[in-house]
Amino acid sequence: DMNIDRSWVCGMVVLSILVLAIAGFIFSSGNVNATISSQNIPEKCFSRVDVPWVYIKTHKTGSSTIANMMHRYGNKYGLHFATPMDDTFYAWPSLDAGRIRSTIWDYQNGETFDILCSAHVRYNKQALDSLVPNARYISVLRSPFTHVKSSWSYWGVASHIQQRSGKSFSLEQFMQDPLTNIKLGSSGDHILLINSQAFDLGLTSNPSLNDVEKLKNVMDKDFIVLITDYMDESLVHLKRKYCWEMEDIMYISLKQRIQPGTRQSKSAADEDLEKKINAMNYADKVLYDYFEAKLFREIKEDEGFQADLEEYQRKRDELSQYCQVFSRMDEISHRVQLQEKKLSERDRFCHLVMLDSQSFSKMMKWKEGGLPQEIECMTQGYPVRSIAFTRTLGIPDGAIANQLLRYGKTNRFSMAFEKSNPKDRKTASLYYLLPGRHLNLFVGHSSEYTPFPQIASLMEARVVAFTMFMDPVQRFLRLWKLHNLSKLSGASLETYLDNPGAFKDTIGIKLHDLLHNGQCRSHGINAPYDASGIKIQSQAMGVINSFKAVLVLEKWTTSMAYIRRLICVKDNLFSFPINAHNANLDPGASDTLPYAPETVSSFVSKLIEKWNVCDVFLYNHAVTRFERQLDRQVSIAEEEDIIKASFKETTDICQNDSEMCQAMMISPFEYGQQQVKFNPSFQ
Repeated sequence: DMNIDRSWVCGMVVLSILVLAIAGFIFSSGNVNATISSQNIPEKCFSRVDVPWVYIKTHKTGSSTIANMMHRYGNKYGLHFATPMDDTFYAWPSLDAGRIRSTIWDYQNGETFDILCSAHVRYNKQALDSLVPNARYISVLRSPFTHVKSSWSYWGVASHIQQRSGKSFSLEQFMQDPLTNIKLGSSGDHILLINSQAFDLGLTSNPSLNDVEKLKNVMDKDFIVLITDYMDESLVHLKRKYCWEMEDIMYISLKQRIQPGTRQSKSAADEDLEKKINAMNYADKVLYDYFEAKLFREIKEDEGFQADLEEYQRKRDELSQYCQVFSRMDEISHRVQLQEKKLSERDRFCHLVMLDSQSFSKMMKWKEGGLPQEIECMTQGYPVRSIAFTRTLGIPDGAIANQLLRYGKTNRFSMAFEKSNPKDRKTASLYYLLPGRHLNLFVGHSSEYTPFPQIASLMEARVVAFTMFMDPVQRFLRLWKLHNLSKLSGASLETYLDNPGAFKDTIGIKLHDLLHNGQCRSHGINAPYDASGIKIQSQAMGVINSFKAVLVLEKWTTSMAYIRRLICVKDNLFSFPINAHNANLDPGASDTLPYAPETVSSFVSKLIEKWNVCDVFLYNHAVTRFERQLDRQVSIAEEEDIIKASFKETTDICQNDSEMCQAMMISPFEYGQQQVKFNPSFQ
């Protein structure tokens, strides 16, 4: 019947349009089940884009390049990432399932994920399947010969052996008796040099051939294995087999320039060395030979592969050329561009392709709703255990000093506390010290100069030292008011500034030195009030460069956020009330400044600067350095908002001046005296 046929056809057309519209809506909404288009994908594709993935990241195989692709892929399709707490390891080198789970960031018992790819993890099928059910596994293998040569150099094995045994080896000499010589190095050298790829894939460093065969069979079933020596071929094979798009496999190598498909001729000496390496790394050799052969066997059976490969290489080279302008940026800079700047789609893709695993891991944590204090650290996720805050005299930094001391007590740090009446200017006499121990935390004296070099020898190794500077004009006006210098000097501010030297005896040399270039003096620069010249500037730059970080009082909450990131505290380090009871704040302090700024004419400001040339130079360079530090931070404004909110919350809680709040509001000196009183170990 023609009418029925027409009705059926019309119905099918409408249905088709609705299906296409729904599919388009789903894909535009980011649903990972949406079908994607791709050029040159075979008709029979192995899977859809929502397949869960686990990436076993082997060492020194070009694996960072593949980790970048996996991150881009998971991010593109909205997969739920299992990210490591320290952004570096999933418990590697441990195989323990509990330890692997314990290293997953924000892990809830029984939680599952779509992708695990952000760091090194050893293959433990039971543990990883419980985290990423029904996952397909992907890994990279490299020729044992080039792998060992690269690892020997990169991990500094020869230097480790030299340090531990006093013996010097070239790789060729080492390979004369590798199993004996490796004992002269570290345990890490053994893991990363001998059957390292098999070790990452869950075996020991000296597995039985039977265990190697079992692993090979498991990988043959569950893994797609890429070959470093033929990386382009491997990636196009991955794309075609698993329905990836061309952009998903683009790369600009992060750590090494991979030359796919190239083979260099070997000398007789190299051939001999290769035989010895293959014998030492027999497990890696078995795996590599099998999966290299499998790659080319499957490529040979794949019609249209060669055309796809040629198109891929052309597009990859075009991308590399376009992105070359960004090639000198480091990974942190790429992340700042991606999270802080407005970019064109092409520029954004360049930065994504150049991003390292740690930066991607942090980006995914932000996407999962993480807070800045959970994500942003300048270490590999672990708090610093050796901290020095060298104070600058004459600035209201007591709130920061107090919070650091309280943090040190909570974490049972070995600390030093101020003495009330120092006998002389030697550092040891200025403090109560714990005998026979190096310090985990040093907070500078509130009224005596203690430049960082004087206390460096007291600190634990790898100390993170920082200091803070204040606008010289505001600092001068603060001290003028604090010490009532109009009355003390018998002169107005303008009269004093005409000739400060005339009032040195009247106000006292110590106060005069504090008032003029006191910030420079706090850090060991003996600059007179009328100091100037290249030498002073050079000394000031030396002070700036001696610290891991310099902070700026006028960027108060920003500085506090930066300190937390610098020493990697996983909660809000700075929480104290802003009220008249807080001895560490000036009257009129707010949540943006710990003092009330004074207003003077530009003429007076210039006079103050004239008599504080060293401080002006120091402060200006501190601001420049601090701004450069901030250029490498992501979402620090969000963390400032959290700090300000904590100020308000703590201020409200402490309205009744409760006992809990007392420790937050007393001066660092008073806090120290309390601790010394109850701890007889201090001397």
